Amino acid sequence: MGFYVTDEWLKAYATKDGHGWTAAQLSALGVDWPPPKGWRKEIIGSYIGDDQRRDFEGRGKFVVTWGWMYRYLPKGQQWWTRDQLGAIGVRWPPAKGAIKAVVGRPISDHARRQFEAGGQSTSVAQHA
Repeated sequence: MGFYVTDEWLKAYATKDGHGWTAAQLSALGVDWPPPKGWRKEIIGSYIGDDQRRDFEGRGKFVVTWGWMYRYLPKGQQWWTRDQLGAIGVRWPPAKGAIKAVVGRPISDHARRQFEAGGQSTSVAQHA
């Protein structure tokens, strides 16, 4: 089963002040960090899977480390793929320091699984 995203649902899981969401939450919905202008209008009414809903509501417990990232470096590559970086909220092409900035940040289980399953793409980025 899945779920249609509503504005009420988004607001119910906003940060304590009610005006924001974590990078891990947005990653669970497939939204880049920082979120682009108009992301809420675009996501409202979208159908998401139960795992995405759970990850968004759980706010992500997994914390990115260099060791974890290097464990999933594609075979024979020196850098991570565009798809992998996108999964953890790094926009393409990555700005200087963008990859380093995600280390220590919590991400959703959905984002973690996407990163770990990545490496299929031929696009690559140098780590920061």
